[in-house]
Amino acid sequence: MTDVGFRFLHAADFHLEQPFSGLTELPESIAALVVEAPFAAALRMFDAAIRERVEFIILSGDLLDVEQAGAAGVSFLLEQFERMQSHGIAVYWCGGRSDNPQEWPAGVNLPAGVQVFPAFKVEELTHFRDEEPIALIVGRSWHRSADISPLDFPDEGSGVFTVGVGYGTCDPALLTQRRVDYWALGGEHERRTLGSTQKVIHYPGTTQSREPSELGPHGCSLVHVAAEGRSRIQTLNTDAVRWLDETILVAGELGKGDTPKQLADRVKQLRSENDERLLLVRWKLRGSGKLGSTQRRRELATELLGYLRSEFASGKTPVWSVSVDIDAAETPAAWYEEDSMLGEFLRVSSRWQQDDVTPDLSAEIPEAFREHELAEMLAISETSREQVLAEAVILGSQLLGGNERTKRSERTPSRE
Repeated sequence: MTDVGFRFLHAADFHLEQPFSGLTELPESIAALVVEAPFAAALRMFDAAIRERVEFIILSGDLLDVEQAGAAGVSFLLEQFERMQSHGIAVYWCGGRSDNPQEWPAGVNLPAGVQVFPAFKVEELTHFRDEEPIALIVGRSWHRSADISPLDFPDEGSGVFTVGVGYGTCDPALLTQRRVDYWALGGEHERRTLGSTQKVIHYPGTTQSREPSELGPHGCSLVHVAAEGRSRIQTLNTDAVRWLDETILVAGELGKGDTPKQLADRVKQLRSENDERLLLVRWKLRGSGKLGSTQRRRELATELLGYLRSEFASGKTPVWSVSVDIDAAETPAAWYEEDSMLGEFLRVSSRWQQDDVTPDLSAEIPEAFREHELAEMLAISETSREQVLAEAVILGSQLLGGNERTKRSERTPSRE
């Protein structure tokens, strides 16, 4: 093993061509930040490489779809690669599903400091510092197989720190059997580390999340390699836009008192915790007191969404509220045990909520109305299933006497 320590940067899944999903009604200022976010995040990664004075960069696939990203994407990458070369930072690029090396424009030459791994075989490259080898980098671009084949990688020690570069899914048990110290993988948008401290298998995740399910910070990984060969991973957040889900417990009756202040205080805290980047927030309000009827909760959600958007969508850390949902108070457990129509309804509803099957109401529609717009209104999609069932429990409970039970319990004096 080499007697010198060094650092390198590991990144993947730029997806410069991929737009955001789950967003509507964006003002121009927010839309501009969203459109530029993939490029801004990638730029932060390259800036970090210079700032941290790394030896090299490993890019593990899905940087851009050349056809969809167009000239802007190609030009951006080329400019950054030239910047890296001017700072003496080598780039080792393993193509993924989106960025097959053969699809790079034939007339656009990459700088000499950029090495692209072929898809048809594993290639071994030695990285030197002042004519001394400090790392063996072994990689293969995606070759139309979802799995990374460990048999293609070395089974003998090289005497220097060895990095295996690949794209796709893997079997950690098989990868750790190879003589590779650090597996630099791509193809997953969430970061995760597998293997062991001596045989690291790492996905850095995407540099910029694109959809509501990709919550929280995203970025790249700065890998510190000690002289004895052990590696340590440091997370560097590069995302220019960040998705968050926030749940607020509302004190007292919703729509009165301190609800806006609670939201404003939480926005202030989010801004301080997330540096100067655009935040996309989905709010869920839960109350311990009265939350009102379904219609009233929808009206309040609309009002609060308008308040949040008008007050906090600007500044160094703009916060754009994507949605506001208001949960009703939980149905008392005792109601489920009742020998009543309400109890039976809740027990059936609970079974539906626990089942993955989406209810089909078409059989309940009279034949004369099955081609009517009423049929479309009763259609339940997989995405709306959970919300529809929750709303059905609330409405059904109200119609079967839930409101009267609540009123009686409120009139009953406490025994404490």
